[in-house]
Amino acid sequence: MKFPAIILNIWLYVDANNDICEDFVTFIKLERVRAIDIYEAITGCLEELGLSLNNLRGQGYDGASTMSGERSGVQKRIREKQPKAIYTHFAGHSFNLAILSSCTLPPIRNYIDQVKSITLWIKKFS
Repeated sequence: MKFPAIILNIWLYVDANNDICEDFVTFIKLERVRAIDIYEAITGCLEELGLSLNNLRGQGYDGASTMSGERSGVQKRIREKQPKAIYTHFAGHSFNLAILSSCTLPPIRNYIDQVKSITLWIKKFS
C-alpha cells in the first residue's frame, strides 16, 4: 500500500574531520499532504527526537507550493517559529528526477551503475 511520506534528513553538524555530515533520520508518514499537516508532522517528529527549532538554520524542499509557498507553505510556517531557518530551493530534487527518468534507458542505467561502483571502490580504498 502506498502512502504519502517525507524523508527527514538532518544536515547540521561538522564531524571530527571537519566534514559536513548529513544523516538520514526517518520517514514521516503523512495522513494528508496540506502544508499545515506536513508542518505539524515535521515539528512533531523533531520534538519527539528532542531537536529544537531554535537550532534550525536552514530548510530545503522541492519547489511545490505546499512546501515552498511564501504565504502558507511549510517553509513559511517554520520561519514564523524560527526566522533563522532560511529556505533554499532543493535543486538536487530536479536532478534526482532527471536521473530517475533517464535510468529507464539501459545504456544510461548501466553507466550510472558503473559510476556508483567506481565511487564505492574509491571510498573503500581511500
